[in-house]
Amino acid sequence: LTLIKGPVERLLQTQLDKSDQQKLLKTIKEQTEYLLMLVDQTLDYKKLESGQMKLQCQTGDIVSFCNNMIALFSEEASELNIGLNLEMDTSSDWLKLDYEKLKIVLNNLLSNALKFTPESGKVVLHAVQTQQGTAPFLQLKVQDTGVGISEKELPHIFDRFYQADNSSTRKGEGTGIGLTLTKELVELMGGSIA
Repeated sequence: LTLIKGPVERLLQTQLDKSDQQKLLKTIKEQTEYLLMLVDQTLDYKKLESGQMKLQCQTGDIVSFCNNMIALFSEEASELNIGLNLEMDTSSDWLKLDYEKLKIVLNNLLSNALKFTPESGKVVLHAVQTQQGTAPFLQLKVQDTGVGISEKELPHIFDRFYQADNSSTRKGEGTGIGLTLTKELVELMGGSIA
């Protein structure tokens, strides 16, 4: 809220040229979207905790879905001078999944990857369709050239409110619920995450 309030006060108190106004309005918009995402994550986590969240599976085009996810982050990646790519290996474009929950999962994974990848680094979303028994199974992997996580902290990354102590490499603070929510959603969809 502080990151929204400051630019609003500056807009109200000073005469700014159009360019400065646009920068402040962009900051307000970005911070408002971030705040909305945090509220949504908190509500989703509460639904999961109470057992009230249900799957809403539908058949969709996984290739288009993954391309759209990459497109959502392409501007941010470009601003950070980070390469962002998609590598797909799927025998079928159409899979029955809960795409809204999958969007939350990939949003968390990709935003974390960008947050901890240095300038001139690279983030890749790998999507591979395999079989698990007789059912189609989607394997997603987010790979980056970031600093990584120490062996000692690795077992805790899905714990609620846990944040690895890498403050010198952090481009933005999180809340520590994103990866917990991600893990819970993946498991709700019958998958696993590591």
